[in-house]
Amino acid sequence: MSGAETPPGSDPRPPGQIFISYSASERWLVDLPGFRDDLVTPGRRWRLWIDEDWLRGGDRLVERIRSEIGRSDAAVLLCGASFFGSEFIRNIELPAIRERAADLRFRLNWVPIAGGESWWPSFEFRDRLGLALLREPVSQPGPGVHGAEALVLRLRAALADAVDDDLHAARRSNIDAGYSLQALLAENANSRIWLGSDTTLGRQVTVTVAARPEVEPRFARMVQAGARLARHPSVLGIHRAQLERSPFWCVRQYVPGQTIRERLQVDRDGLPMPLALRVVATMANVLRFAHFRDDEGPAVLTRLRSSNVILQPPFDVPTMTPFVSIGDPAAELRSFDPVVHRAEDLVHVPPEYLWKPKEGTNPQIAEQYLLGMLAYESIGGAAAQAALDARANMLRQRLAVRPRLSLTDFKDAPLPGLVELRRHCPQVVADAVHRLLQPQPKARFADLQAVERQFQKFGQLRSLDLALVRESWRRLTAEPKGAAAFFAAFYERLLSVCATSRRVFQARLFDTTRIDGTRWRAQWSVVREAILLLIVHYEVDDESMPTLLDRLAAGHRKLGVTAEAYRNFGTVLVETVLACDRAGDPDALADAWQCVVQPGLTVLQASAALPPENDEGRSVIVEE
Repeated sequence: MSGAETPPGSDPRPPGQIFISYSASERWLVDLPGFRDDLVTPGRRWRLWIDEDWLRGGDRLVERIRSEIGRSDAAVLLCGASFFGSEFIRNIELPAIRERAADLRFRLNWVPIAGGESWWPSFEFRDRLGLALLREPVSQPGPGVHGAEALVLRLRAALADAVDDDLHAARRSNIDAGYSLQALLAENANSRIWLGSDTTLGRQVTVTVAARPEVEPRFARMVQAGARLARHPSVLGIHRAQLERSPFWCVRQYVPGQTIRERLQVDRDGLPMPLALRVVATMANVLRFAHFRDDEGPAVLTRLRSSNVILQPPFDVPTMTPFVSIGDPAAELRSFDPVVHRAEDLVHVPPEYLWKPKEGTNPQIAEQYLLGMLAYESIGGAAAQAALDARANMLRQRLAVRPRLSLTDFKDAPLPGLVELRRHCPQVVADAVHRLLQPQPKARFADLQAVERQFQKFGQLRSLDLALVRESWRRLTAEPKGAAAFFAAFYERLLSVCATSRRVFQARLFDTTRIDGTRWRAQWSVVREAILLLIVHYEVDDESMPTLLDRLAAGHRKLGVTAEAYRNFGTVLVETVLACDRAGDPDALADAWQCVVQPGLTVLQASAALPPENDEGRSVIVEE
């Protein structure tokens, strides 16, 4: 009902008023269909005061504008390229808004619009400015109605959340005499999280406030379950809670650092692989702890996602915020509103709660999907986030037209493989993450303990390097034609740089000018075994005497192979791998191969100094 008064008796409270401040460059947003309509929140109706709708002929412009700002409950600044360049806004509207903002009950927010980045925010009362209603700057939607409708729905949903009275009542009261609120850190449909100060103990804390009275019973259950979960060393502790009178709130431990989602805005290629795998193993352990049954019962279905796992400096210790959901996930999804809820909320729900809401589910299996989402995003980086956003939007659109999703919906939106997104991700790791993300529960791991053990094993750097080398070796030798090309290229390089190797092969009557023929092919099978010995030596971490390589070393001593020849062998092997294996990331492959073969080569180099007498070793050179 744009530009019309609210019908009498339609709301127990008089309508609130939101003053919209904008200049010519932001007029396109004000003119979008539906933007001007009255806004309805759970406790109140709000009208948007836009000068074009409310000014009448004969009005004194300046006096009317100041009067309307003075009687408004909130203001929204549409901050585009010409907003702060407008003299009327700078000289008339902003001073009046600044004066009105002295009342802490007055809500002040802004919308970042593309083109005005240099001005955000650039006025002296920015300490009273709330969060931007939308985190990313908006721009004019393309042709078609859908983009404009989606933008208006997002903006109005965020605006309804920003003018909610209960939050600001909580802020005015500062929660408790012992705590003060400083800055809003995050918000969602159920709660807001503030950075606060414990005035008694002189430490920083975070204060989480229930968003609305109707979510407070659930908020209380979450806090109580979270208090049990907070016994885990990788979960933030809860210091205090108020769950008897509105607004409900709790105070928890504050740690510096970035969430994984924030870190990925910088490390767009993904977290370092050992860190990403350590995060998954740690969070699997947290989930196991959450399901530990004692007299108080289990805490189930944790709100696990990249936005609530913090990496604490200086060692990037993964720590989770202690909030869980202990309600009925199926009932929760039945109330999912595609307009109000974020797509992120939908994509982080285990699929079985979406397409099998009436069937019994195993939380230990369901939560593996959340671990998979965390692993996929942490390893895949910005590309994985884009893939998840695309899936979320698709599911959201389908849920908007029918009450329940199906397994087909998930199959229609497959996620790209991690190896496609990050070339140096070992295939075994990608397969494990893919298994966690299976929409059918029976295709995942047996339990959370199996997940934890698997990712702990991956999390060791030795295992990662070994996995990369084994996968590379399989690619190089999987087909006879490819293997022949690899070994021919290897020996051609080796003979060109290593005089010792060239002399040894010439002494055995090999044709070193033509790396081909039956005799050379027999030699390739021998050196294949030698390379496998180097890999196995690294795998078993063999420090015993004698080692697996001693027989090989003895045969080389009889041929007069020097330590320099072994160094050349390792260098040429890595160079040939990089030249022939184009499927992997070159830097990661080079590091992995060097790391895996070097311990065995070190043993062989040490053996080169020993006398050859009484050696009964087997040579890796084909004998007559």
